[in-house]
Amino acid sequence: MFFTDAEINNFAIHSIRESLGEKEILLSEDELSLDEDLTLVLKTYLFKKFERPNSLFHFIHEHDLSMNEVFVFCQMIFEGESDFLEVSQAVSNFLYTKSRSSSIKTGEVYITKISGVVFEDQVVDAIGIFKSENKDTFLKVYPDASGFGISADQGININKLDKGAVILNVEHENGYVVGMIDNTNKQEQAKYWKDDFLGVDYRSDVFHQTQQTIDVVKGFVEQGMPEADQIEKIDFMHRSFEYLNENEAFNQEEFKEIVLQSPETKAGFDEFVQTLPEEYNFDMEEDFRISKPAIKNNKKYIRSVIKLDKNYHIYVHGRRDWIERGMDQEKQLHYYKVYFENES
Repeated sequence: MFFTDAEINNFAIHSIRESLGEKEILLSEDELSLDEDLTLVLKTYLFKKFERPNSLFHFIHEHDLSMNEVFVFCQMIFEGESDFLEVSQAVSNFLYTKSRSSSIKTGEVYITKISGVVFEDQVVDAIGIFKSENKDTFLKVYPDASGFGISADQGININKLDKGAVILNVEHENGYVVGMIDNTNKQEQAKYWKDDFLGVDYRSDVFHQTQQTIDVVKGFVEQGMPEADQIEKIDFMHRSFEYLNENEAFNQEEFKEIVLQSPETKAGFDEFVQTLPEEYNFDMEEDFRISKPAIKNNKKYIRSVIKLDKNYHIYVHGRRDWIERGMDQEKQLHYYKVYFENES
C-alpha cells in the first residue's frame, strides 16, 4: 500500500473513556478540519505501518457477510449515500460495545475516508479505523523572560500506532482487502480487535500461504517428529528454508522428495498435514508462489543451537553427516562427536 499521494477526505475523532469507574463513549458532533501540516503528521502516524503489511485480511461472518457490522459500515461509506459522521459514530459505538471488559483499554478512536491509495497497481479509496490506547510523556522546552522553561505533558507518540485497520475498496464480494495492526500481545485484547470488533480472517495470498506453510513445517518438527533428536530437527528446518529460498514456487511433492527424503518422514508429514491441529485454521495448498518477505520474517526462528546442560552450545549450520550423538555407558553421559576440515 502506498499513501504518498493519498488525500484525507473525511476525519472524525471519538473517545472511549473511563468515568466513575465505568466506560463510556463520547461522540464528536462535527468532523475535524485538517490543515496541510497536520495532515502530513496524521498520514505518518496512521498509515506508515501499513505500507508493507505482513499479512492482509478480509471481512468474514459464519453465516452471511452482510451480518458483519464493520463490513456493512464500510460499505455505507464507500457507497457515499450515508452521512460520514453518522457512520463513524456507529462504528465507534460498535467498538464501545466490544470494549466492556476491564482488560480492554480506553482511548481515542479515529475514523477517516481517504482517496488515492495505490494497491497492486490500482488507485483506490480506503477507510481507516484506528485506536490510540497508550500515552507517552513529552518534555516541552520554551523561551521565557529568564531564558528557557521546561514542562512535561502527555500525548500520543506518532511512531507508535496501537491498533488500526485500513479497508481498501477492492474485492467487495470477498469482504474487501483489509490491512490490520494490533500491537497488543495479551490474548484477550488481541482477540477483541481482530475477531470481536473487525471480524476478519487472513486473505489467501502468497505471503499468507508461505507463512502458514512455514508454521506447518515448524509444527511438524515440534509435534510430528517425536523420535528425532535435535540434530535431525535442526537439519530438517535448514533444508526446508533452503528449499524455500532457492525456489520461486512451492510444490508439495517436490518439497517432500527434496526435504523429507525418507518414506517414514513423508508418511508422517502427510498425516500431520491431513489432520492439522485446530490452531492452524489452514488448508495447505499443494502449489503456490513463494513469498520471499515471509521467509525473511521467519529466519530468526530457525533454531541452530543445541544447548548441553550449562556447559556447551553447539551451533549447527549444515552437514548433518558430520555430527554424531551417542551414549558413554561407562560415564553414563550423552556425547556429540563433531567432524571438521579446518579450525579457525
